[in-house]
Amino acid sequence: MTKSAYQIPESYLSGAAVQCCEKQSGHNTCVLHHRCRPVPIADITHGDFQQTLQFAAFRRQQLQGIGIAANQLGLSYQFFLIERDPANSRYKTASNNEVYIPLTYYINPIIKQVSDECVCLYHACLSCVGADRGLVATYKDIYVEYFNEKAEKISRQLSGWEAIIFQHEYNHLLGRTYLNVAKEYITTEQLLTNNDGKVPAPRDVTVIEDIPIMIPREWIGMRIESITDNK
Repeated sequence: MTKSAYQIPESYLSGAAVQCCEKQSGHNTCVLHHRCRPVPIADITHGDFQQTLQFAAFRRQQLQGIGIAANQLGLSYQFFLIERDPANSRYKTASNNEVYIPLTYYINPIIKQVSDECVCLYHACLSCVGADRGLVATYKDIYVEYFNEKAEKISRQLSGWEAIIFQHEYNHLLGRTYLNVAKEYITTEQLLTNNDGKVPAPRDVTVIEDIPIMIPREWIGMRIESITDNK
């Protein structure tokens, strides 16, 4: 392993996460818009990678997000983390469904199976500061595999907020944000005004509703590095 392989670029050690950027000469050079490569399993417990995981957790807390992906920190590797603290007022929902999610690292994740049922939510993102929220559907329940920070292979079913956030962060590893998917947008201010000052809870949707899905069904079961479609 190259000593600096997991060193976060200096420009992202503070300030905002990597932001969406425009294509230049028909090619987008931003790390946020390219599919991430797998982390070698032998590297996971290495000191350099462990330090990067710890710093990613610090940056998530500093930026007050629920999750953060490697390429939001300038690294093109397949990992992200999620931690949801109900005390964070940024994520109060109209249903008061305040779910605590402990700090969890997802390394080389893959979505193995998904439910037929979906939910929709107006997504926002640490990498889309200033952009309107976009309405996107995600699968209500998902079955996933990944490695944790101890290099242990984990298989789990996720539901509720954790399933939603997992799909949002997984979408980053595909080189995309919700802006690549959504068709309907609303400002945060208008959304809060319409819902008594709170972000609406996720709502169930049916397949007949014209709300785009975050992760296409044909990608389920595929490893990120094997997906070549540019949807």
